Amino acid sequence: MPHTYLSTGPFLPSQSPLSSIFSKWFPKTIKMQTGKLLSWPAPPLQWIGHSDPVTCLSCSPNGYHIVTGSYDKTIRIWDIETGTTIGNSLKGHTDSVQSVAHSPDGRHIVSGSDDRTVRIWDAETGAPVGRPLEGHTEEVLSIAWSPNGQQIISGSFDETIRIWDAGTGEAIGAAFCFCDICCLLSHWAPYHLWIR
Repeated sequence: MPHTYLSTGPFLPSQSPLSSIFSKWFPKTIKMQTGKLLSWPAPPLQWIGHSDPVTCLSCSPNGYHIVTGSYDKTIRIWDIETGTTIGNSLKGHTDSVQSVAHSPDGRHIVSGSDDRTVRIWDAETGAPVGRPLEGHTEEVLSIAWSPNGQQIISGSFDETIRIWDAGTGEAIGAAFCFCDICCLLSHWAPYHLWIR
């Protein structure tokens, strides 16, 4: 049996099926004297923090946090292991939050709202970064970062897609206009914006 499996044995909860198998097959391995769990901890069944339905979520690039947006006009950052909120809710939107996304480096969060704005937040402190990005004339329904983290792409019920400079918050060029867009999935490629 590979070393990886043997070295995990002492840390398995006592009531784990693998623990009983390992103890029968390998009775002379290292044992934990104290601190061993009886069984695996239950994952949180309900994460409580928003006062209205959650409309969107994004997992951080490192996998440690989840960000959620809600009809309650707030954004929350959650610890993915415990299900507890980290810090206070992020407040600034004046209407429902419809979309959230992490920057590729995980340092920032971007949000789109029914208040027709895009906002950038510091993922560590929750503080707003710069001013709201304004230009859409209807609700902002989807948001994405370019892979290099230099642009933010937003899609709106106003049937346009806008590209923003993530550093300055300025719009890059004119809005792309599409008919009958209410929600989009965008994938940034080096030279093309693909819409599915």
